[in-house]
Amino acid sequence: MAPVFEEATPRIFALPPGADFPRHLVDGLLERMEGQPPEALARVEIYLNTARMRRRVTDLFQARGARLLPRLRLVTELADRPGLALPPAVSPLRRRLELAQLISALLDAQPELAPRNALYDLADSLARLMEELHVEGLHPKVLAGLDVSNHAAHWARTQTFLRIVAEVFDNTSAPEAEARQRMAIDLLDARWAAEPPQNPILIAGSTGSRGATLRLMEMVARLPQGAIVLPGFDFDMPAAVWDQMDDALTAEDLAAIGQGSETVTVTQTDAAGNTSPAASRSFQVDTVAPEASLQNAAAGTVVNAAEATAAEGVAHVRTEAGAAWTVTMTGTLLAGDYFQLGS
Repeated sequence: MAPVFEEATPRIFALPPGADFPRHLVDGLLERMEGQPPEALARVEIYLNTARMRRRVTDLFQARGARLLPRLRLVTELADRPGLALPPAVSPLRRRLELAQLISALLDAQPELAPRNALYDLADSLARLMEELHVEGLHPKVLAGLDVSNHAAHWARTQTFLRIVAEVFDNTSAPEAEARQRMAIDLLDARWAAEPPQNPILIAGSTGSRGATLRLMEMVARLPQGAIVLPGFDFDMPAAVWDQMDDALTAEDLAAIGQGSETVTVTQTDAAGNTSPAASRSFQVDTVAPEASLQNAAAGTVVNAAEATAAEGVAHVRTEAGAAWTVTMTGTLLAGDYFQLGS
């Protein structure tokens, strides 16, 4: 089989916004395969971003007449690639039930951390956190090094739950689907470094917005016959704008802006020097935490039966309009019968 791609690596192609991506992908590949033996197309592997895209690409190939088709897979199916022999993924429900058991034991020992009726919500949150950590290639240990001195008390409670994540995070015998994907990428990285595949391998339609997919795309782009095909690439974007794309808006930026109303205005100038009308959007910057205060519940106060059932209850809580609130008494979440909200 003759080489399909002659361009230097890393090899990246793209289609502009509005283009019929599946059709141009099929047209471009068949054009490059012209003159190849019939079985050459069957050696091509294409990893697509969605099942809908795979169906469309399959239909377009079949509409061109009888032929051997390339191997069409989803990026999320990488762990099922033949020859990897990875353990099956644990079901999301099983992982959440396992976490719920660990959280239940933690709440038995430290009931002030959270109400028990939040048990399954906490398990779901921790499971989602584990999935994101696997996708981005991070370990729970990195979270311990975050500088959150402004939220010390809340972060201390959070770290208590993160220790539960660390207990099950490295379980490779029953990995989450995201962990299994990461394991597949690690295996392929080692194998391809030792013996790069010579058949064409493409990743088409994905933008690499998730860490695991981005790493896979970087690996494929450097293969002898690997290529990336990006969707919706703006070829007319000025270089000066691309150079600023990594400047993320952070909390420090908002603090520098200050409190109150701000307006963002955008214009665009094309290569010919034509400038568009300005588009604007206003927003409110509010980074100041509300102040919580209690009335009628001075330290050391003794509340008798009559006071406990009085109109204003044990405590009158002053809140900011629209703010969420939580009131606990010795670790127990209070109901509205015991306090009143005020402004």
